[in-house]
Amino acid sequence: MAVALLTAAVALVPMACGDLAATRARLTNDGCTYNGDTSPAAGMFTIEVENQTEFSGSFVLLSLPEGWTVDDLQPALDRYPRQFDRGTGTPLPEPPDYQLLVRSDVEAGATSALPADVPAGTYALVCFVDDDLPTEQIYIAEQLDVTE
Repeated sequence: MAVALLTAAVALVPMACGDLAATRARLTNDGCTYNGDTSPAAGMFTIEVENQTEFSGSFVLLSLPEGWTVDDLQPALDRYPRQFDRGTGTPLPEPPDYQLLVRSDVEAGATSALPADVPAGTYALVCFVDDDLPTEQIYIAEQLDVTE
């Protein structure tokens, strides 16, 4: 009986850990990817974020206006390629098209977390690479349609 219970418990551990490990964003030199639920429930959730580049990076969750998708977001990001002014290190004003909700800055080769507590709506997970070039590299990793 004890062996059967232990076997069942061990079999459930990978499923539980798999759910946690599955919610992950990864920034590489080729872009940014997301692996996880694209329709999470409203409330608290955390995305594990990993910067596999040799530069500092940032992961941000943006709230999109009603009716928008990530396809609508790309032109706004093209108009506003930098989140911070390199000269002063202060945030630049946000464009009116979207709202930055949470940001996680991650050094090269490091892993961190992007915790969010959001209501139902449409969100974009976006990654920034700070590579000291005249323009920052910006990638849209995924659209998240948060449900009630």
